[in-house]
Amino acid sequence: EAFLEDRIRFPEMPEVVERTMDRIGIAAPRDLTDVISVDRAARKVSAEEVARCAQSIGKKS
Repeated sequence: EAFLEDRIRFPEMPEVVERTMDRIGIAAPRDLTDVISVDRAARKVSAEEVARCAQSIGKKS
């Protein structure tokens, strides 16, 4: 979404994913509640990472 909205460049996509995974950690979810919690955390962290990338290249976040 951020790439399609021109908030990050193509090469930054894997960097955002990697930093997001590093920050939230990787643990096997036990149930749907865990899946929802991890999804929520990943979306929040990835939004922060996109904003950081956008700021570094002078784009809107």
